[in-house]
This record gives sequence, structure tokens and C-alpha cells, in this order.
Amino acid sequence: MYIHDVEELAAKRGIERGKAEMARSLLARSERSDNVYDYEKVIADLNAMIPAIHQNAVDHGWWEGDRSFWEIYSLFHSELSEALEEYRNGEPVIYCNQRGGDWCPNCCGDACAVIPEMSCVACFAQRRDAGKVPNKPEGVIVELADVVIRILDYLGKEGMQLKVIEEELAEAEGEGLGDRIAVLHCALSVAWLQKKTGGNAAADYDELTLLSAAVKEIAAYTALHGHELPVIVAIKHAFNVTRSYKHGGKVI
Repeated sequence: MYIHDVEELAAKRGIERGKAEMARSLLARSERSDNVYDYEKVIADLNAMIPAIHQNAVDHGWWEGDRSFWEIYSLFHSELSEALEEYRNGEPVIYCNQRGGDWCPNCCGDACAVIPEMSCVACFAQRRDAGKVPNKPEGVIVELADVVIRILDYLGKEGMQLKVIEEELAEAEGEGLGDRIAVLHCALSVAWLQKKTGGNAAADYDELTLLSAAVKEIAAYTALHGHELPVIVAIKHAFNVTRSYKHGGKVI
């Protein structure tokens, strides 16, 4: 089947099934309390970043011409895959790309080697606030923050904001990050399908709810590791502002 036939087929099946089967269990009310964080404040802080993040993408050439909707979602998925690779390689949740370099020669991800009492997050923020070009942050939660940055950029283009939702993504079968990444891939895929089919993809939730649920999952995972998602997003955005046009010539 040609992939471009998916819209007609999904719409047809969505009507036939009465939106009953394909992703009914993707979102579920949950009693999970893995960590405590101010979810509503996180969403408010992220929504406040949308104009700056979208403008930065415009300034770097990413919205020139007719940008493919398919590309936008493929890049969401690519960032998830990068997070999975960091996890597979046993990297810290956040560390500096100058590990082994002149700035921070022995960075282990948890503390700055130059100033041991300083966390990597504080180090990034200090360089940003001092007007210095920030080192590139790396790690699992940084790649997950990149997913959020791309979602916020997309929402800025569409004139939308994240919603505060009660639902959470459905439980994964396992406890590892790999399982959660798979669920996030699923949520984003159904969000894409809902957009392409005008909400007729046999799913109970619309695109914005699914995108918001993905961000909620990433916020919870970030908080579980002792970090605030808006802080990580702000640090990576500060680095992105310093990057070259289309990041040195990337095609998408």
C-alpha cells in the first residue's frame, strides 16, 4: 500500500469502528505517583517558551518554503531515538559535550569537574547567564527535551499551546526507558494519524491531547531524575540560538 493511501483508509476504518479500537488504551487515567512535581506550572512555563522557540526555528531557516508535515513528525521520532541511544550507551541523563575537552575535562554528568560542587545544569545556566556561548548539553533528558522543543515549535507554527490533561500515557510492559520510548513513539504516531485524517483515525484522543500526553510523560521522567523540564528545555534552547543557519546545512 502506498503510504499516501493511509488517510483514506484510516478515515474509512475510523468511521466503521466508531473510534472504538485502534488506540483506546493508549491514554489512561493513572494512579501512578512516581514523583511529585508541579505539572500545571511545567505546562505554563513551556507554553510561555513557544514564541521564542518557534521564532528561533524561523530565524534558522527551518520554516522556509513548504515544510512537510510528515517531516515534522519524523523529527519528533528521531529525537526519541537519540534519547534511546544515549540510554543504550549508558550515558548520564545530562552531561556536557566538552567532556574530555578544555572546559570540563573530566565531566561525569553529575557534577562539573572544574567546580565539583556545581551541577551540570547550573554550569550550563551560568555560562548562558554570563553571555558566553553555552556548551552543548547532552544526555537522555536533553534528547527528550529536544522532542519537546520540536513539539513547541510545531505548536507555535499552528497557533496552539499544550493542554493540561488528567490522562497519562498507558503503562509500558516493562520498567526501562526503552519501554517508555516505545509508548511515546506510539502516541506520536497516533497524533500524526489524527492530524492526517481529521480525527477519524479510530482513536479516542485528538492530536493536541496526544502531544500534550507525550510532553507530560517526558516531564514526569525528567522530574524523576531530579530535574525540571522547562529548565532543561531553556538550556538547550539557549544553545540552539547560537547554532548556525540550518545547523550547518542540514536538509531537514
